Amino acid sequence: MRDRLARPPTDWIDALEAEGFMVEALIAQGGAARLYRGTGPGGPVALKVFSSGFGPEQLEVARRLATVDHPAVVGVMGAGCFDGGGWVAMELLEGPSLEQVLAASPLSPERALRIARRIAEGLAEIHRAGVVHRDLKPANVVLLPGDFPKIIDFGLAQPAGNAPMESIFEGSWGYAPPEQIQGRPVDPRTDVYALGVILYRMLLGRLPFGDAPVAAALGHLHDRPPPIRDRNPAIPARVEALVLRALAKSPRARFGSMVELMAELDACLEEPRPGTPGHQRPKLLTATMAVALPIALLFLAVRLEC
Repeated sequence: MRDRLARPPTDWIDALEAEGFMVEALIAQGGAARLYRGTGPGGPVALKVFSSGFGPEQLEVARRLATVDHPAVVGVMGAGCFDGGGWVAMELLEGPSLEQVLAASPLSPERALRIARRIAEGLAEIHRAGVVHRDLKPANVVLLPGDFPKIIDFGLAQPAGNAPMESIFEGSWGYAPPEQIQGRPVDPRTDVYALGVILYRMLLGRLPFGDAPVAAALGHLHDRPPPIRDRNPAIPARVEALVLRALAKSPRARFGSMVELMAELDACLEEPRPGTPGHQRPKLLTATMAVALPIALLFLAVRLEC
């Protein structure tokens, strides 16, 4: 078993088995972690095993996430440390990532807004638990049938307000806000910015500043995002305004919380679209008033003469 699964430190399988988790097969691996399929007391699980970079802060994040019970957030069943590393047991998910979906084409404004609204709802619960994701991007969102997203991969998550542990940048260049690029403390508005980038990409099929490290960093720090409606005039002006506010350089100029962002997403979803009956109603009302007002005035004049 140990040879077939490869291994970080030699006691990691024992540490998992002691907590009731059995490792079955390797799913994926990165620089400091491996993801395994396994089973736990409640059935199938995904087991993320860290060979390094897993300490008290990461364990605290996992414990906070274990208190979150929301359909847009991957369930965390347990976590622990062993000599030289650590592990997190999570809900096992089957489905494409949002990254894979966006590789085909942009989304319609309504579909993009609905997916963003569901992601924001999950993030609001994560923030209530005192955690900031710090690496929100389409690759870290699984899209289940019916366009129901699940936020995953909390490998870079931190308790809100904490300064980064490392002096080097951690995150994804294409989605990172200025404060994260500069190594300053993060808070829920950091994830507001990243969700704004995701919504920009869902609408246009591209990132505002690309994902090349230098170009993306300079863009996030200094440049205004290319206007959305210049590329697609069919996108409502209110939606463009929402995205640009989420992408404000200063955290104070963004939406102050996911709850505030959700309210504006709801308003955008409720706003009538061009070509719909609701969208024509104001024009019809204006035309009716234009006819009715002269008639009313004529009727009043006749009454006065009498």
